[in-house]
Amino acid sequence: MNDFGNLINPLLVEGQVLGGIIQAQGQIMMENLCYDDYGQLLSGSYMDYTMPKAVDIPKEFVFKSHPVPCETNPLGIKGCGEAGISGALPTIMNAIVNALESNGVDGKNLNDLVNSIKERGVIQPIIVRKSNTDTSKYEIIAGERRWLAAQKAGLHDIPVVVTDADDLKSLEFAIVENVQRHDLNPLEEAQGYKRLIDEFEYDQDKVSKFIGKSRSYISNSLRLLNLPKEVLDFVEQKKITAGHAKILVGLENALFLANKFIDKKLSVRQAENLVKILRKSKNNISKKIDPNILELENSISEKIGLSVSIKNTKDNKGVISFYYKELEQLNKIIDIIKSGY
Repeated sequence: MNDFGNLINPLLVEGQVLGGIIQAQGQIMMENLCYDDYGQLLSGSYMDYTMPKAVDIPKEFVFKSHPVPCETNPLGIKGCGEAGISGALPTIMNAIVNALESNGVDGKNLNDLVNSIKERGVIQPIIVRKSNTDTSKYEIIAGERRWLAAQKAGLHDIPVVVTDADDLKSLEFAIVENVQRHDLNPLEEAQGYKRLIDEFEYDQDKVSKFIGKSRSYISNSLRLLNLPKEVLDFVEQKKITAGHAKILVGLENALFLANKFIDKKLSVRQAENLVKILRKSKNNISKKIDPNILELENSISEKIGLSVSIKNTKDNKGVISFYYKELEQLNKIIDIIKSGY
């Protein structure tokens, strides 16, 4: 939405706005002035200085104007030279940042990597292949974060491995690279392992050897994905952490407990304690009591008027406990035993 005052030639104004948007797109994504160590310009021609082409222009473009006539001239017009650039620059930049964050490249971690590269350089090469659409260019298969950080660090020469990989092999490279990121949460890691198994016919042993982690680690990681979809959605929505989700693996009431964690705003430690209490309570309830023992306890209790507990083991050994609240009741128990009950 723009304000150019009264539009004398709407089509011309629309062209100016679109031109500004494309100019912003070029400045952010393509155009780059490069100099060597002696200050010599390296990108002084259109062979080296990349600019947007017609194919790079957005296919859908909506132009709207809200004219507010200028009061200082009789036509009520205002200037509109490349007006689209003002809003397009931050809009495109924010879109790039959001897209990178959704793929695990957040500003803080990228800055940490930038600082590391400034000190040590790029230690692990990025992997590229020739572009399918333009054989004069290359596309990154694995190592996009390292490339972005190197650009931000001002390091334009980095180690590269060129491989002849098809689309399927490229995807495999990308997934393996992704699951080895240090900032990956356990759920994202498990999803990466599952893709290797489902899409590339890996088994858990092959994943284990390829990633460099034990088979039991891979197996336990994959178990996270057996949780109800609603629980996994909670993790994606950051209502609970992957640490909370790990606690719920194998529990029948995982969704109920996940909602409890959210409602009570429990930390991972508090959630662990809650699950332990519930498990202990369930175990106590589920213990089978021999009906014959129970009948004997009731019979003795009725005759002596006191609570009685009998614990009998499989080899028919055990303990009989009498519960008394005062000394008089203890004397009663002693008298009964002495009388040969």
